[in-house]
Amino acid sequence: PGRVQADVAERATRSSLDALSAHELMLRGKMLRDTLSAEAMLEARGILQQAVSLDPSNARAHMYLSDTHVIDGWLGLGDETTAKKALHHAKLAVSADHTDVFVQDHLGFAYMSNAMWQDGRAQIDRTLQQIKHEVESNAWCGYALALLGEHEAAMREVEDATSRDQMPLATFGWIRGQVFSLNGRFADAVDELRGASSLNSLALAFLAGDYARLGRMEEAASTLAEFVERRRAELSSRKLPSGENAVGVLADGYKGMWRDAKDWQHIASGLARAGLKHR
Repeated sequence: PGRVQADVAERATRSSLDALSAHELMLRGKMLRDTLSAEAMLEARGILQQAVSLDPSNARAHMYLSDTHVIDGWLGLGDETTAKKALHHAKLAVSADHTDVFVQDHLGFAYMSNAMWQDGRAQIDRTLQQIKHEVESNAWCGYALALLGEHEAAMREVEDATSRDQMPLATFGWIRGQVFSLNGRFADAVDELRGASSLNSLALAFLAGDYARLGRMEEAASTLAEFVERRRAELSSRKLPSGENAVGVLADGYKGMWRDAKDWQHIASGLARAGLKHR
């Protein structure tokens, strides 16, 4: 089955969009979504919208379409409709297939994107109770707990998930690095977030701050420069103004991710330590 899915995914990347089925479009959208990059979310969204138009009952297509809106919200790139669209498609995904654990955990993120923290927490609990061998879902549930401010619980879930799957997925490193950082394990965070796991500006914000916390100021400075460049590119991809290079300008968009304002402050203070001015 894995080889078959890989073959389908390969065809989905090579063929023109008009030649693809809804399932193949979903796989192509997923591959773009897995990059967690702002620019890829735009491309993924168009492909996934085509998938759900072809097959409105495709639960995973709705889920990944919802996820493009969630990720835009995390990166502060959305508008007043972004969170609502995330929840709309997450609910359609669950309606299409309520047995899919991945669909279930994503509904939790969609709730949290709308600041429906209690609903999100309850949904993550339900998902954790249903997980059997879905390691990726387990890791994402750990990340959800981090967004909810439950750092120790997040660490337990993430370490449990990744101990059961040694695949070096960049998304695992992206999740683990942030959770390590929030738990004060800055050296471990740096090990996870540099390289392939620096998937977007958020990862670089954590990485720059943790280099600074470790006193590795040369690396903090170079990572900060990379953060500023990536962050400006993200904002430019949505035609949003970036203004001056300051914490309050470039990092303010991350605020809505976190239930506890202290977690955003963790990112902001790290960037300031790395040399980004306040304001």
